[in-house]
Amino acid sequence: MENRYLYRAKHIHMLSGNEHLDGSWVIGFLSGEHHITNDSGEYLIDPNTICQCTGYEGIYEKDIFQCDDERYVIEWCDDSLSWDAVAVGSSESISLGEFAPDEVDVIGNVFDNPELLEV
Repeated sequence: MENRYLYRAKHIHMLSGNEHLDGSWVIGFLSGEHHITNDSGEYLIDPNTICQCTGYEGIYEKDIFQCDDERYVIEWCDDSLSWDAVAVGSSESISLGEFAPDEVDVIGNVFDNPELLEV
């Protein structure tokens, strides 16, 4: 089984016949437009929150889904003599050249927004 065929979406609970989005995520395989199935069962989901797995793992060895976001701090690396993107909460770094320009959104800096460094 390859991870890229996994999906994630917000679970909808049925309470007294009324749908209630509880905010919990379920991961599994799409089984119809409104359901995800995994080893624990079949779940009713909000189809507006469906995200497909990219097949890649993030810095914490968790699957990355198409809607996920990771934060990096841009730092100079004396070893490679280049700019690196260092993942917040980890020592993993990626050369800034590995990112396409449309993949980068500047959301602040560590001096004006220190809360961005909180994990």
